[in-house]
Amino acid sequence: MLERALPAQARPRGHELSRWWVAALVIEDLSMFVLSVYVATAMVFHSWGGLFAKPNEVLSTGIFVTLWLTMFARLGLYRRSFALSARDELYYTIAALALGALPQLVVFTVWPSISTSRFVLIIALLLAIVLVGGVRTLEHVRRNGALRRRPKRIAVIGNARFVSHMQAFVARRGDAERFSFVVTDVADGMNANWYDKAVAGGCQRIILSESIPETVLSQVMQRAAPTHVELAFASENLRFPGHMFGVERDGEQLFLVPQPLPACTPTAKLVKRLFDMAAASLALVLFAPVMLIAAAAIYLETGRPIVYRQTRVGRFGVPFEMYKFRTMRRDAESNSGAVYASLGDRRITAIGRRLRRLSLDETLQLINVIRGDMSLVGPRPERPEFVERFRAIVPRYEDRHLVRPGITGWAQTSLPRILDASRVGEKLAYDLCYIENWSILLDVSIVVKTAFEFLFHRTV
Repeated sequence: MLERALPAQARPRGHELSRWWVAALVIEDLSMFVLSVYVATAMVFHSWGGLFAKPNEVLSTGIFVTLWLTMFARLGLYRRSFALSARDELYYTIAALALGALPQLVVFTVWPSISTSRFVLIIALLLAIVLVGGVRTLEHVRRNGALRRRPKRIAVIGNARFVSHMQAFVARRGDAERFSFVVTDVADGMNANWYDKAVAGGCQRIILSESIPETVLSQVMQRAAPTHVELAFASENLRFPGHMFGVERDGEQLFLVPQPLPACTPTAKLVKRLFDMAAASLALVLFAPVMLIAAAAIYLETGRPIVYRQTRVGRFGVPFEMYKFRTMRRDAESNSGAVYASLGDRRITAIGRRLRRLSLDETLQLINVIRGDMSLVGPRPERPEFVERFRAIVPRYEDRHLVRPGITGWAQTSLPRILDASRVGEKLAYDLCYIENWSILLDVSIVVKTAFEFLFHRTV
């Protein structure tokens, strides 16, 4: 099926927010939060005049808005956007608002005297989803349009080997039109006029090899400061081999110190586990009636077994037994062996097709989450036969096993539901991007997106 190594895939990536975008977002969020509280208060107390006239109303509104803005800032919504589409921006906003509502409920429960009504909080939350989410969605479209019209130009300066390495990196990203490549010896300082060429080409950032002498660096920094040109260093020897790098200083010496990826830190593991246990337990209770109906339907159509147990590869490459409702014939792989499911797969039963369409066959994996085999969000676990094949031909495939596999994941909510094995590199790119940029906001937003797709399911 796949005999040779697959090339590295372009990585989905977010956009760093400039200070102007941040200022605009803060002002817009602040306005929409205040408007949400105003309308919610008027709806609850049936009065549109004289609102915020009482001290407790002003205090309650101030705490309400401050907590949500603080939560947005802590979750990174004013630093970088990982929303790959305008719809994703709405999912991110819903997730952030849900997380922001928790501390507010605690504050207004502990100090009820500072709250006009917790019902106002609930109505304001729903209004904020529409107002804040709507404005942020429109800003996402406007920001993407501005980036396409005025992309940030970048110059890459260095010797032939360094420039060749950066050209390969840019080719994988698929945005070579933003880059200018200059092969030169940066040790010559300004004698080669490479800085003037970069600025004349409209470049706002210059990427240099790490071998630039200190005297040359001082010259470049002096020239760059008045024009606000950013400087950055890159190395072909430093990439993402399963960890990040922090910078430490000891006197005049700088050290690059390997650090765990965001999803692999002790704090991330604890937060994810607490989130998994709470959300999976609640989901099991909510889905219990549906799961009983699904089990009965399978039994009436094709008899036992109702539950399908399949060996998958989990964290650190350790196999585990994953549970699913059986959706295929009992002899589905008796002749073919392990193969990927495909559109119109004739092995799938009539009931199984309906369960798959609504993803209800996956609900039994909530038990795997509670057992600790899986997480709610993470790379989808593969069968050992496929893992052995993929790890031999796909660079960094083993890194997806640094975290627990998930019921849902960034790849599952961003790509078509049914993919063949030839797109394993594309799925891996999303999995690695998730591990390298994990946050609780990302987890909650993926869960929110999955819930919307459960209600308004995709067929492809």
